[in-house]
Amino acid sequence: MESDVEKILVLRVKRNHGMIFKFNSPGNAGVPDRLVLHNGECYFIELKDKGRHPRALQRYVFQQIEDQGFPVIVIDNKADAIRFADSLLTPGSPKARRRSPGEHV
Repeated sequence: MESDVEKILVLRVKRNHGMIFKFNSPGNAGVPDRLVLHNGECYFIELKDKGRHPRALQRYVFQQIEDQGFPVIVIDNKADAIRFADSLLTPGSPKARRRSPGEHV
């Protein structure tokens, strides 16, 4: 369930000394769910239920965000939430692992 994944993500990011915010942009549909800040880096996170994928509008918005140089990461399970949060402790990660817009972790 997406809310369970979100709880794990929030806990682990904070435990790893990051900041995580619920991202809401009134009037702009398709934006990612969360914004993570850690050591001068910014990551946009989209949370999905297991096996679900971003909609066409979300993929378009994610591409626009990535064109500005910010990664968008889609997470749909607890293991990937933990993997992302723990990768914040590794220099150059996860930004070094570029993905196509909305590609899963």
